[in-house]
Amino acid sequence: MIIKKKLKFHINKKTKKKFTYESDLVRQEIIDSFGLIELVNFIEKDLKYKCPIDKISITNFNTINNITKFVMRYNKKR
Repeated sequence: MIIKKKLKFHINKKTKKKFTYESDLVRQEIIDSFGLIELVNFIEKDLKYKCPIDKISITNFNTINNITKFVMRYNKKR
């Protein structure tokens, strides 16, 4: 899926740590709270997907796979 690859590429630019699509981005300290905000901004501004602010949570954003599911769930018409 193209979203997964774009997310991984974007996060990869910000860290030297190795991670997979299932890595816990927060617990492994790949992203922090600011990184989460930056990631939401990237999804909305660059990828042009909606991220409902009231649905954003650590659970939805802890892995690239979960982020992808979240994005697809709230952008089904695309």
